Amino acid sequence: MVPALVSSLSAAEKPEIIDEYLPVGKMVEASAVSVVLDESLQPFMEKIDGVFAALPDKDKKELVSQIIPGQPVPYDERLGWTKDEYAKYLECWKLKQVQEVAPVALGVFPSGERGIWNLAAVAQQGPLPMSTLKYDSNNKTWISPNGVLTLKGDVSYDDLNVYGAWSGKEWTMEKKTILSTLTETIIAGKTKDGKYAYFVYNMSEKNPDNIAIANQSIVLRVPITRVTGDPLLEKAKAKARQ
Repeated sequence: MVPALVSSLSAAEKPEIIDEYLPVGKMVEASAVSVVLDESLQPFMEKIDGVFAALPDKDKKELVSQIIPGQPVPYDERLGWTKDEYAKYLECWKLKQVQEVAPVALGVFPSGERGIWNLAAVAQQGPLPMSTLKYDSNNKTWISPNGVLTLKGDVSYDDLNVYGAWSGKEWTMEKKTILSTLTETIIAGKTKDGKYAYFVYNMSEKNPDNIAIANQSIVLRVPITRVTGDPLLEKAKAKARQ
């Protein structure tokens, strides 16, 4: 278990927006997670892969543009399945499972510079790459070694998303040079049932031929009571102090 390291912070001192999704002034135990799709999906994927490979380039580009990461492949007759087959595909998709990969100590702490907060994310092997991130509560932006991620807006996902129904905020940055295009994305949110908070970090870099040079993707999940506190426990503590 990760010991809880707590600093005293007033509500006014907490970083706006991210304090809903990340533990502030304390380290708590979160988990790096991944999604495992059910084996029953394999026949469907093999079929559409075969059909897709034989399609004209124009159709391929159109179909790829419709795909949303983390969501099932949208229905399209060009992929060769009937509506009944697609309904069965969705049923198999819903059997997906979110699995914990490794424990991670997670927290956000003041940097000493007004309005700037350091993200700490430490696994057994050491700090995760996202530990280089800082949050600027003055401008509601994230600062990475590569540049500034600006707040893009709200995001919302339904039950078919690989992580289930959840919603939150998204920050993005794109940096283009002669040699490559680097994209960073951060999404912080909560599940619809209020049980968990998610913190998603993605970084990808591609050369001018659109070939990946580097790619990092880390998804952390933490019980929401470790972020906001357990209301029943807080009520019991308050009663004990009376």
